[in-house]
Amino acid sequence: MKATLEFDLPDDQDAFTLATKAAEMHSLILECHQRVRNYTKYGSQNESAMDVLEDVKFRLSIVLDYE
Repeated sequence: MKATLEFDLPDDQDAFTLATKAAEMHSLILECHQRVRNYTKYGSQNESAMDVLEDVKFRLSIVLDYE
């Protein structure tokens, strides 16, 4: 089975970017989920909830190209 996606660039640039970065975004979501899960399940003596949130925000901003 094959699937072909076609985009009319530059009009469909946003859709193209989503399609080409989907695997990276999926990986990031899993990383963020694991980070939050580990903190909520095991806690940390060296790290606050705010530290975890800042780390997740930073990871998301990289993939989303936010500053």
